[in-house]
Amino acid sequence: MKTILVCDSKNYMSRFLKFKFRFDYNFIKYSKSRFIKDLRTQNIALIIFVVYEDLDLIYLFDMLSTDRPLIVASENISLLNLLCGNLDLITVDLNRIKTDVYDEFETKITLLLKDY
Repeated sequence: MKTILVCDSKNYMSRFLKFKFRFDYNFIKYSKSRFIKDLRTQNIALIIFVVYEDLDLIYLFDMLSTDRPLIVASENISLLNLLCGNLDLITVDLNRIKTDVYDEFETKITLLLKDY
C-alpha cells in the first residue's frame, strides 16, 4: 500500500481523504519534527498539501524542495491559479461539492502514482 503524506493544519481534508481512500492508501499526518525522517523511512509516494491561510504557504514552499509529487488543495481560487500557472503544481479546488472533490483527488492521485 502506498503512503501519502497529508499536510492539513485543520484536519478537515485529511480526515475526508483517510475515510474515502482508507483501503487504497496509507495516510500519515504531517508533523514538522518528523517530516525529514518520514520522507526517508516511510517511503512517501505523494504529498497532499491543504492551504487555508497565508501561514500555510510558508510550509508549502518547504515542500517544493522535495522530489515527491505534490497536490495543493485550497478554497482560494486565485491562489490555485497562481500556483498552477507559475509553478506548474497540480491543484484541487475545495469549493466544489464533496463528490466532485473526491473524484478530482482520485483522478489526480491515480495519475501521479501510476509510475511510482
